[in-house]
Amino acid sequence: MAGATYGRVLTEAHGRGILRGRLEGGFEIDPLMSIDLPHRLVYAVGITPFLWKWDFVTRRRLSPYFEIAGGGLWGNHQVVPGTTTFNFMPSVAVGVNFPASRSGKYSWTADVRFFHISNGGITDDNPGLNTIQFRLGFGVFTHPRG
Repeated sequence: MAGATYGRVLTEAHGRGILRGRLEGGFEIDPLMSIDLPHRLVYAVGITPFLWKWDFVTRRRLSPYFEIAGGGLWGNHQVVPGTTTFNFMPSVAVGVNFPASRSGKYSWTADVRFFHISNGGITDDNPGLNTIQFRLGFGVFTHPRG
């Protein structure tokens, strides 16, 4: 899987104690997805227009987060046999951000993500596919001018 995510911090820090954090909204585009099924290799494009992330505020360099997202994917074949080439793809993830530079402009992320792939009842047969994914990412952060 290869893709890009755009996110924007929507709130100042809220809450107390270990739950203190900021809400981030965003979307993700995955133009290259490869799904290795027992009977064939499926290539797909994924779009996740709904991505909500809670970035926990810590006094350490590491910053954990929780994420919930939803989108869809279009494959060159059926990802779930007997259904459709389009599927919904909701997911949840827990991960950590750690800075790659002193300025805070660059950051690495690592997360564990559970996602479900199914056609959401578009056809009568909707068995679904559940998977766990380990992801690494690199981020570039910009600050609004003004």
